[in-house]
Amino acid sequence: MDKRYMISDAAKLVDVETHVLRYWEEELELNILRNEMGHRYYTESDINLFKNVKIIKDRGFQLKVVKTLVPKLRECKVDKLDDVMPSVVSDIKYSVINFDKNNEEKEEKEEKEEKEEKDSKTLALSSKRPITNIADDKMQQFQNIIKNIVSEALVENNYELGKEVGD
Repeated sequence: MDKRYMISDAAKLVDVETHVLRYWEEELELNILRNEMGHRYYTESDINLFKNVKIIKDRGFQLKVVKTLVPKLRECKVDKLDDVMPSVVSDIKYSVINFDKNNEEKEEKEEKEEKEEKDSKTLALSSKRPITNIADDKMQQFQNIIKNIVSEALVENNYELGKEVGD
């Protein structure tokens, strides 16, 4: 039978506060076992997972991205994480790109609907279009361009930035 750790012992092994383990458990939707009294207890596998999560978090990645990697992080031993890190980074980039793509498609759909609504209101009111609407459209386009540039830069440099921050 695996050794069982109470939350205070697990937190010491992972080198985080106990509330961090509770937060990660909730955000990553982990099934942490409980004893007869309802207290959490952690196995070696859980400790290994949390150590890997801490390493990834220390490199600057968000829990939304880490969540997609839980199965891979659970399998990977902490001392081997650097060996598989290029693969993990590749998975992270894929997750971020898919997340961004899904959000982008949703935003495009919402923008299209808003534009159609604006157009129908504009036609109903008059043929003259106020200058403020043109300025708002240009500002929205500019913000989208900047957002895309920053997102691409973060995806391309996240691993290196995280490594430097970690050092």
